[in-house]
Amino acid sequence: MIDRKEKEGFTLVEIALALLVVAIGVVSIMALFPAGLQANQQGGDETRVALFAADVLNGVRALIEVTPRIDVEDALDSGIPSVGSGILSGDSPIRQSSNSDPETVIFKSGNPSISLEEFALRYNLQVFEDGDDRFGVLLQVWPNEYGPKDFATLKEMGDAYVFYTEVYHNYRF
Repeated sequence: MIDRKEKEGFTLVEIALALLVVAIGVVSIMALFPAGLQANQQGGDETRVALFAADVLNGVRALIEVTPRIDVEDALDSGIPSVGSGILSGDSPIRQSSNSDPETVIFKSGNPSISLEEFALRYNLQVFEDGDDRFGVLLQVWPNEYGPKDFATLKEMGDAYVFYTEVYHNYRF
């Protein structure tokens, strides 16, 4: 006769419980992947929006500082120059928004033989006189080209990145 106390090994119930604990751990870890991917996407969007805003605001600042006061409005209508990061090398020039609806700009791959869209942004740029030699610059940016196209709906959603700066006109030529 074999004594049960001398048997070594695990019972079926112990193995089932161990597999249950491992399965719960694996499922918990797998649940973190979508959150990590979403955080990565949001970080990339914020970086592109910040580079775009820096380039636009610096371009507006440069344009206002080197343009005679009476020609500032015409200069803004002709397009904002790219300064800094060079992110504004897209096909469509950045201009002051003529109406309340946002403009869309699409940035393509640097390789001219490939027609690949890197990313797209929607923006609303408003430049207004805020005093004798001072201009206010308000830039609202949405990090994609999809979704509602009218400004009122976008404003209600509240997911715009908003940038504001003041530029003093120091034209001395």
